[in-house]
Amino acid sequence: MFIEKLDSDAFDDTEYEQYIAEAKFLRAHAYSILVNWYEEVPMVLTYTVDQKSNDIAPSSLPTLYKQIISDFTYATEHLLETIDANYIPGRANKMAAHGLLARVYLKMAGYPLKDTSKYTDAKEQCDIIIQSGNHSISPSIMDP
Repeated sequence: MFIEKLDSDAFDDTEYEQYIAEAKFLRAHAYSILVNWYEEVPMVLTYTVDQKSNDIAPSSLPTLYKQIISDFTYATEHLLETIDANYIPGRANKMAAHGLLARVYLKMAGYPLKDTSKYTDAKEQCDIIIQSGNHSISPSIMDP
């Protein structure tokens, strides 16, 4: 409902795209969790207007993954990075979208789709995070 009803005239283009990207990020994340748990689930992309709108058949895994990838990709293109001055800590961000997209690709490479070409896509998303230079692995504070 947020995606459909957000008034683009109320915001400048960049701000509007960021709000839509955050909503798509959340939708993609929710559907990726649902797909992990239940595989084929009904995919609702428009808001419910009455009880009849709830009678939806499950979508196929390829259809669900296509939408998840589309939403996360939009998020990677329009969300802020954590180092941006306008970024609000705790909100969805560009590198989180890349990381979750990598996770989706890894899931697609395994059971039940077994599309091993997705390993390459997962690696590409991880490389984007690594090459950004904005994140690193923290050394353990515990002695071995």
